[in-house]
Amino acid sequence: MAGNKRACITGGSGLIGTALSQELLRRGYEVAVLDKKRPNVEGVEFINGTVIDRSALDKALRGTRFVFHLASPVGVQETDEAGLDTFIAIMRGI
Repeated sequence: MAGNKRACITGGSGLIGTALSQELLRRGYEVAVLDKKRPNVEGVEFINGTVIDRSALDKALRGTRFVFHLASPVGVQETDEAGLDTFIAIMRGI
């Protein structure tokens, strides 16, 4: 795994995730973004899902050496609907 230059960004379609994706790509990394919204960055692998979706998470992490965990519910309604299990998963970073 010494030469592995693949990174996963959870919640990578936001402002910070977009900037991070662009910088990682510029540095020669392969980038996977796990999010519910497609990022506006060309060259990333988009995985539609959340950190509590085990299948999507497994796909995003496959072959990954680095994880940048930026995912969290956004907005009052989504936060209310997320429930305690979501917040526990976010804090633990699954």
